Amino acid sequence: MDNLEYLTVVCQGGLDTSENHLTLDVNSPGAASELVNYEVGLYGGYKRLDGFEPLDDTYDIVDTVNGEGGILGIFIFNNTVIAARKQSASSTYKFYYYTDGVGWTAYAPGFSPVTTNANGDVYKIRAQKVVFGATSYMVFVDGVNPATVYDGTTWYQLLSTNAGGSGSPGGNQIIDAPSYVTLFKNTVFLSGDVNYPGLVVNSAPEDIFTWTAAAGGGQIVSGFTVSQIKPFRDTLYVFGQENVRKIVLDGTDFVIQDVAQNIGCIASDSVIEINGDILFLAQDGIRTISGTDKIGDVNIASISKQVQRLVNELQESYDLRYLNSVVIKKKSQFRYFVSNGLIADEGVGIIGGLRLNGDSTSMEYSELRGIRTAVTWVGYLNNDETVLHGDYDGSVYKQESGNSFNGSSVVSIFSTPFLTFGSPILRKQLRKLQIFTKYAGFFEISTSLSFDWLDSRQLAPNPFSGSVTTEGVLYDSTSALYDDPTSVYPPDVEYPVIDLNIEGSCKSVRYTFNTSSTSYPHTIQGYITSFTPQGKR
Repeated sequence: MDNLEYLTVVCQGGLDTSENHLTLDVNSPGAASELVNYEVGLYGGYKRLDGFEPLDDTYDIVDTVNGEGGILGIFIFNNTVIAARKQSASSTYKFYYYTDGVGWTAYAPGFSPVTTNANGDVYKIRAQKVVFGATSYMVFVDGVNPATVYDGTTWYQLLSTNAGGSGSPGGNQIIDAPSYVTLFKNTVFLSGDVNYPGLVVNSAPEDIFTWTAAAGGGQIVSGFTVSQIKPFRDTLYVFGQENVRKIVLDGTDFVIQDVAQNIGCIASDSVIEINGDILFLAQDGIRTISGTDKIGDVNIASISKQVQRLVNELQESYDLRYLNSVVIKKKSQFRYFVSNGLIADEGVGIIGGLRLNGDSTSMEYSELRGIRTAVTWVGYLNNDETVLHGDYDGSVYKQESGNSFNGSSVVSIFSTPFLTFGSPILRKQLRKLQIFTKYAGFFEISTSLSFDWLDSRQLAPNPFSGSVTTEGVLYDSTSALYDDPTSVYPPDVEYPVIDLNIEGSCKSVRYTFNTSSTSYPHTIQGYITSFTPQGKR
């Protein structure tokens, strides 16, 4: 065809909610003006999320007889899944452990933590794994009860009225209703007691049971209400809603120093570590704490300007006390799950994934929809990184598993910027769209076209539909077996390009790729548009 031209776009850059289509068209055509339930693909492009399914189809709900309400905590400790749930007959909760083929069995710690008292209500239990010597411990905190310690056999409560040691765990330096726990310099730190909101307290060195001044336990006044504590390199960062300070070890003493004023953490469980940096949600978006070349100095920078509108909408619409986060190391990815703590919540959030660009990396974002979480945890089961979440209905789910959201279709949306093909005033006749994909099985995708920056005078054609079937297993795959009858040579692989004969005359076009199914996840790596220039009019 005479004068046929082509535009090739590689999918990268992630979600950009600025709606500055001219800038995106010129500088980042592979970015997305809408990106829902996609992540940075390991083979490039944008990959639709994997699904989630019950940890156990038979025992998907923790204790259907005695339990009620949502999951208060989900954890992996010593290769065992542990969950916590309120008891229907009382204002207390219990810890349970999961056994394959048996289901959930309640522990008998010898005490019953309450779900409500003068300190408030338990809405989430947090935990920290600690290893001292040959013993592994898990320390649980909930903001209402004393800190609880489990060593795999015995349960303990750490009380300020106790004298210290395993026979009388606690001491005069501990707080009795901590919300946050971490490990720093072989010392356990607690904070977030509603009665002492500015205190950060620490145990004796390498002694989880002793919190007395005589043994090395201590208290540090932060000067503000603490919203989280998190270690990074040789520093323990103390976050408030409008302040950040740090605790460092000076000789044998812990001292606190200023880091930032008028910048703080507004969602306690947004504080995570990824790619060697600390991330947290501040008033103006997602910020990072990273080390600088200057010894003892830090850099606090905003890294979410491209999705600022989405971040603002989540802050305005949801109760950030219920924000949960996970870091999936094998994908260099984090996820923020946001809700209002209700069983009717839809389940929304943000996905951030690292993309390698030459010798540097950048963070790309997308919107998360359809995964409702009361609590989350990432740990290792049989050396396999496992992402778990508990729901408000008492269920426990495993993410990165299956092709559906617990049987429901996964909705994925990818809208490109408005593309001008090099000139915003030149009209073009569209001819063909080729979508380059990566997939593991059948999927069908719908492609809609929008013209001329949504000019109401421009009518768009009906959506175009395309599909592909099973790709098969290549011999260069690490999972391929030479005697496996499903393994095929590359010539037998289904063509990985979806060809669509499109139509329309326009100055600019935006493509929207949409799927809603329980089919295998797919990746959109890029696309090529064939068009004919028509002139300026």
